[in-house]
Amino acid sequence: MAAISTITPEWKEWVARNIRSGCSSESIVEVMIENDFESTFAEAVVQVLDIDQRQSFIYENPRFLHQGNFIETTDRKVRIAARFDRPCVVILDDLFTGEECAELINMSLDKLKRSTTIDPNTGEEAVIEERTSWGTFFELNENDFISKLDRRISEVMNWPIENGEGLQILKL
Repeated sequence: MAAISTITPEWKEWVARNIRSGCSSESIVEVMIENDFESTFAEAVVQVLDIDQRQSFIYENPRFLHQGNFIETTDRKVRIAARFDRPCVVILDDLFTGEECAELINMSLDKLKRSTTIDPNTGEEAVIEERTSWGTFFELNENDFISKLDRRISEVMNWPIENGEGLQILKL
């Protein structure tokens, strides 16, 4: 069988996704060769796509570092209440509406668990008396409501949603 020297859109996306995930070029090429790609061709594809991915993942600083008192997102105007350059600290007003906060609280009520710490002797998670908070996490894009909030945070930070972390709710 002749080695493959063309790339389908599916393979191109697979390579790009693995580059974005931090896989080494060598490991990506190795898998391609195992799947009958010609080695020089596989190396060239990974090199070109790696350069392309690096260029597409060069982001501007978060939008709140720019001048102005507001950040326009797709669905609302977020007010910058205060900004300090060194260290970089920004206080945002109205990132979420009161209704959105109430919905987050409501959605988290059944998910809250006592906050844990790592036991230094066992390395296991443990509940300790001194830590009295309860918390939960929402996975990135867990549902339509969370996706809307994740998108807004992404726009404010000028950072791709997939590079973010899920929302954390903490009840003291």
